[in-house]
Amino acid sequence: MEQLTTAWKQYGEDVQQTAQQVRMVQQNIEQYANMVQNTVTLPVDTMNRMVGDFNRLSGYVERVSARTGEINGMKDLYN
Repeated sequence: MEQLTTAWKQYGEDVQQTAQQVRMVQQNIEQYANMVQNTVTLPVDTMNRMVGDFNRLSGYVERVSARTGEINGMKDLYN
């Protein structure tokens, strides 16, 4: 029971950290949207950096989805 309680607490902390990462991702997306809106043509290096950033953001979204599944599974087990 103690291990389950500890795991549940850790998942809660992980969810908070992930939520913070998602907020940061949202801010980055808003910044890039403003860049695109205010710039007619972007240099190639900027486009390459954006592609890399969006790939990294995609990884964050995948991790959030995985954590959500894990948390729901732990919640069901705990209940």
